[in-house]
Amino acid sequence: MRLHAAATLLLLGVAPTTAAALASNSPGSPQLLDALCAARTDGRSDCEVELDVPSSCAPADSGDPACPIVFFFHGAGGTNDSFKNRAGVHDHGLIGVYPQGEDGWNTGPKNGNDCSWDDYGCATDPDEGDLMASIVAEVRSRGATGRVYAIGNSNGAALAHRLAANAGDDLPLSGIVTKVTQLLESPSRNGPGVLNYNRPGPDGSGSTRKVSVLNVMGTSDLVIPYEGGTAGVLGGNDPNFVLMHAHASMEAWAAHDGCSIAPTTTTVHDTDSGSGVAAFYGYGGCADGHVVEHYAIEGGGHNAGRAEIDGAKIDYELAYDFIARVEAGLDGGGGSPPPPPPPPPPPTPPPPGPATTVAATTAAPPTSGCVDDPEWHGRASVDHTCDYVAENPGFRCTWESSDGTLAGEACAEACGNCPSATSSTAATTVAAPNPATPEPTPQPTSEPTSEPTPQPTPAPTLEPTPKPTATQDVPSWGLGDPPLEFTNEWHSTYASPEGESLVSADVKSIMNYQPSMGVPDDAAADPVGCPHLESGLIDWSSLGFFPDGTDVALPTGSAVIVRSGMPTSTSDSPYGRITVPSGSRLIFDDAASGIEMHCLGITVHGSLEAGSPTCRIEGDVEITLHGEYGNLGSASDRHLSGTAESDMGTKGIFVADTSGARIDLHGKLYHPTWTRLAAHIPGNAQMETSAPPARNAEIFLQDCVNWPEGGEIVVTTSHVKDTRGYDYNERGTIAGVQCVAVDGKDYAKVALTQPLEHYHHAGTREYQCEVGLLSRNVVVQGNGRSDPTDDSPLECDADTSGWKTMPCPDTFLTGFGGHTIVVGEAEGRIRGTEFRKMGMTNVLGRYPVHFHHQAPDSGMVSEVSDCSVHNSYFRAITVHNSHYVHVQRNVAFDISGHAYYLESGVEENNHLEYNLAAFVHPINGAELMPSNANRPNSYQNENIIVPADHTASGFYISNAYNYVVGNAASGGWAGIQFPVLPEPVDKSLRFNGIVPKDRPALLITGNSIHSSSWFAAVSGAMYEGGSLYWDESDTNSETLIYNAGRVSGSRLTRYTKDNEGNADWFRVYNTTAWLVNIGATGWGKRSEMNGFEVSDFQNRAIFVLFTVWFNEIVINCRSSNAPRVPDPGTGSKEKLFNNGNFWSGFFTYDHLMMHILTNWRVSNCGAAARGFDSLSSHTGDSALVTIPVNGLAPEVQIISSGMTYDFPTLGGEDFVNQSVFFGKSGGENQYSMMYQSNWEDADGSWTRRKVGTGTSTVMGPAIAGKW
Repeated sequence: MRLHAAATLLLLGVAPTTAAALASNSPGSPQLLDALCAARTDGRSDCEVELDVPSSCAPADSGDPACPIVFFFHGAGGTNDSFKNRAGVHDHGLIGVYPQGEDGWNTGPKNGNDCSWDDYGCATDPDEGDLMASIVAEVRSRGATGRVYAIGNSNGAALAHRLAANAGDDLPLSGIVTKVTQLLESPSRNGPGVLNYNRPGPDGSGSTRKVSVLNVMGTSDLVIPYEGGTAGVLGGNDPNFVLMHAHASMEAWAAHDGCSIAPTTTTVHDTDSGSGVAAFYGYGGCADGHVVEHYAIEGGGHNAGRAEIDGAKIDYELAYDFIARVEAGLDGGGGSPPPPPPPPPPPTPPPPGPATTVAATTAAPPTSGCVDDPEWHGRASVDHTCDYVAENPGFRCTWESSDGTLAGEACAEACGNCPSATSSTAATTVAAPNPATPEPTPQPTSEPTSEPTPQPTPAPTLEPTPKPTATQDVPSWGLGDPPLEFTNEWHSTYASPEGESLVSADVKSIMNYQPSMGVPDDAAADPVGCPHLESGLIDWSSLGFFPDGTDVALPTGSAVIVRSGMPTSTSDSPYGRITVPSGSRLIFDDAASGIEMHCLGITVHGSLEAGSPTCRIEGDVEITLHGEYGNLGSASDRHLSGTAESDMGTKGIFVADTSGARIDLHGKLYHPTWTRLAAHIPGNAQMETSAPPARNAEIFLQDCVNWPEGGEIVVTTSHVKDTRGYDYNERGTIAGVQCVAVDGKDYAKVALTQPLEHYHHAGTREYQCEVGLLSRNVVVQGNGRSDPTDDSPLECDADTSGWKTMPCPDTFLTGFGGHTIVVGEAEGRIRGTEFRKMGMTNVLGRYPVHFHHQAPDSGMVSEVSDCSVHNSYFRAITVHNSHYVHVQRNVAFDISGHAYYLESGVEENNHLEYNLAAFVHPINGAELMPSNANRPNSYQNENIIVPADHTASGFYISNAYNYVVGNAASGGWAGIQFPVLPEPVDKSLRFNGIVPKDRPALLITGNSIHSSSWFAAVSGAMYEGGSLYWDESDTNSETLIYNAGRVSGSRLTRYTKDNEGNADWFRVYNTTAWLVNIGATGWGKRSEMNGFEVSDFQNRAIFVLFTVWFNEIVINCRSSNAPRVPDPGTGSKEKLFNNGNFWSGFFTYDHLMMHILTNWRVSNCGAAARGFDSLSSHTGDSALVTIPVNGLAPEVQIISSGMTYDFPTLGGEDFVNQSVFFGKSGGENQYSMMYQSNWEDADGSWTRRKVGTGTSTVMGPAIAGKW
């Protein structure tokens, strides 16, 4: 029996307040329902409910108590604080209710819950339905009589869906506005209580109360997939929690509300998000005046809920209009119609996808032989057959089966696609989302909370919006040439005798999960809100003449514009410091002839603007920051005085910690900012190709690009080593770009002004080198005296056994470039900007782009995207004690120190997505690491201010609780490093209670790494290790300590914990690595990797310790590129790549090991043709599996299943019977299988014993006495 809210309150020991009248409050000062929270007994520790009542709704003020009551639900990690200032309920005659969630809402798997999700009687976890019912009862008891609505974003939208699904007397909802979340397909219910069903109607809660729904979603949302399935935010892809496809969710609501389940209205609208197009779907015929509507923001991400549609903001213009229409409909007025189509002309971009023509009524009988495939069903459910498709062909005919077959093909009759099928009535054209919407794909990854279970389940597969192709409106991207069909040209002119062809995106790699870079939200938007077009601006020239070195302060409250042709400074006569006071603005014009500004620095308390978030500028703007290293006469020399060194404005753009301070730089959009080769570049050697020399001056890319003529690009190396002294990266200048179509695929053909010198690999079903654009039209740079003066020699003799050469210490320490820093309450929005000759080596905080101690609200709007950073002397992009910052689609090349850098270990909820890092250099010499344990410590000193820079990596993720998605790392000591920080390394934050090393991963997926981990024999290109810490015994320590290897003891070991402090797993998904010493290494407890492919590794594919689960692993020992890769040196650690006698696929350790190995594939190992000795000459030094035991074997525990061997590339099926399977076979050798024990091959696939019998194989020691 379901209890009403009043009864629920009585059970809690709280009677609804009947004496308190509905009183009003002033705007911004809501009332607190403290008594209600104090009475809660459901384990909620963070209860706060604000009630916001305008005077127009309070009877005591002659108001109407029938005002609509609107609940506002924040997303996960959000707060209720901001609604009182931005909801505007006082202006719209609404009663606002703002509850605070317990670190989000308990609508799915939730860290910190005491009980299982299916323990409905749990009394210690938050019961959201009961809480909201009690709030409704309380507000009703005060005299409010209006209908109840809810508006939610993300996790808050999930709660709104749930409350509406359970609507009834206790939850009398009339309508909900849900942004970027749909209904759950499963489970049917979860969490405590009785108001916990996830779907409305007979298949869910059984509720018959109808609820109007307005839903808005982005079709390229990486957090909550539009197509449904599992999600990383739902317990790390917990297979118990599966989202509906957005269309299926709308169908469920339409059916529940008595509407047509097929949209009766479809229109296309302008939006400022995604691709600029919003597809509107209205479901007509609803019962009792209800309204069901859906907006699909094409290409929109998880921020689609903040979008504008036809100039009206979803928050809250569209939301309040929806409520008004529902009110009118329920009052018998029928409600106003859904938004009409926009007036002509139509929006510039094309419709969101190919229009699907479906019959408005039943189609005519098909011709003979045209039938639906009875075996076909959609990805998400076997129940999604052709009969199911026929119920709503307008949406469902674009769904796919698990093998990619479209419903429109398999269900020809249901979809009206038979050759002679005709409609008995006029057809309706329905705009389908772009791309054709696949059937929702559940990805049931088992996510253990204590010990993992060996289930072969992949991690989330991200499918962002495709990049622009030749079939799209390419002129809008600035591409003057039309698409070019040149299939014949390619094959006749460039194809090798073996039949070279371009690499298609769908065969990039055997298991390359790296997602595509989504198109930015404003890709097709017309510029609006351009600051340089405002009236009343003051010309820079009117301020007067400023001699060389003169400081300039803008007048208070002024808006000053710098236009082309105005007298400004020059490189020989720069201004001194420019100051923009609070309330003032310095604006750069969008001028075709370009603008230059030279100065010693810019301090911003007001705003510095070149364009705006809605107005990218097309003209060139170049800001040059002046100062010289070691020149005591220079006002910006860091050695001039301690004051100068602590001054953040020294040779920099300093956006101060002032309310309202901001930097807005918005250059032209070039997209994608980086991509990969679609065909190899032969180089001068002309290896394996008959292509002419001109072939090295034409490169082919996997994406259509709009890169500028004269722009500079970089092509990354395809060698195993990548240092200043061994550099096979190449720069080139663009002569022209064309979008091309080859065999139905869209590519870019880029002509260069000069041919490239070296081979760069692009292998089919292998890997391909990245190509990044370095040039932008907005430039911030250091002056010509920024370069280091100590730039030789490039390599020195190594002092560690195994390496002959290494990057030299005491070199490249005097780089003194410019810097940009955004501090505290200031906001930074930087897009399409090039940073070169930036960063001050070993000066803490002086980086090319730096978000420093930002306030939460500032971090949420700050971003650096579509930018480039190159020739940097200290890092690329740094986030320091800031949160929610977006770092997306950037290119970083030739960087000293860690490139993308989370500085102190407290940074969380940031988005590092689709960035490229390449050619990354350690500072003051590289750490040479022949072994993992007992490494000497490095200490902070004047030559290395952060000793972890000895192991400089492309991505330095000091706290895993961030989004690290779709990035590529080329070069670096490691490609992606997750260091071990027992406490924050910012002295001011050291004792704040955060333990960075133990934080769980928010979402780490789709990243790739290559040409990395050269200087460490036992650490991987993806490296979970290296400890940076303070001396524990010295609470006032000023010196950071770094150990690059594995340090024993719990303080310097990763023990991943969830948000409640319970044991959790360090999870990484969908990673690729190639041309590496070791693919991945981890020293932490409880690691889980789902989806990892490693090719062309020199030493080991994987090296791990302790409790791990590795699922969906591909080990491809050698690719077609391997014969072209020389050994870079003669030292024992430098000549292993071509040594077939020394390698290990999976290397574990000697005790305390518990491993689950599921669904692996091994290929190209052991065959001489791939660089490895044949089995007959194998010495036993190499092996697929190596387990050093040292007499501790009984503690080794392994269980495995799902192995696939590519036997033709392994020397035959005898591979598993040879010593190549296990390292070393000598009787007393520490690697001997003679001592190994406790391995259960659950299905026999690894050992090839009893395969298919359902019987496992257990491996034990040959001599029990040796235990």
